[in-house]
Amino acid sequence: MWDLELWDVRARRWLRTVAGAGSGIMIFEPDGRRLFVDVSPEGRLLVDTATGEIRRRSSDARAEGEILFIENMAAIGDVDGRVTFWDRELRRPLSPPQTAHTASINALVPYPRGELLATVAGEGEYGIQLWDWRGHQRIASPITYHTRSVPAVAFNRTALLVSSADGALREITVDPGAATAVICRRDGGLSPAEWQAHIPELAYQRTCHR
Repeated sequence: MWDLELWDVRARRWLRTVAGAGSGIMIFEPDGRRLFVDVSPEGRLLVDTATGEIRRRSSDARAEGEILFIENMAAIGDVDGRVTFWDRELRRPLSPPQTAHTASINALVPYPRGELLATVAGEGEYGIQLWDWRGHQRIASPITYHTRSVPAVAFNRTALLVSSADGALREITVDPGAATAVICRRDGGLSPAEWQAHIPELAYQRTCHR
């Protein structure tokens, strides 16, 4: 068995050694108080980062794949391109599996400022999909990429960044306020006549303010 070294990154100091924590995939839970060790020789483990205590994590055998913990739940992307939302303990699915990709999911990326996450798969046609993780549902159209290698994906304060191996960088606005500002600068708001043509069931409201 491998030992685990815990460090305080901000203080740049060593905290403790946790003996026998394994060498599997390691994922911090959102509050940082527990470290989840997956695919360990001893099975799934939970490490208390404050005390170094290790205990086995019993979970549903179907909860397999790339895992992302968000608040009191988890999202899992599997090798068949499906996403399932689970409770934090990985014992109870919160939604049926949803197929989003035609290839295995490589990564799940959270948007720190909102209720979004992105799934990234190894198939460019439907390679990146945005999700409302509170609603357990896909949103917007899939984002394609046209390189053989899977791009690096991350969020900044307002946008999804997609960096390809060929050096290209795409920035896709996801923050509603920022998106509204871009649309208003480019196209302007709906006129009363356009509003009546497209949204006749609602009373007119100014959509862009100058």
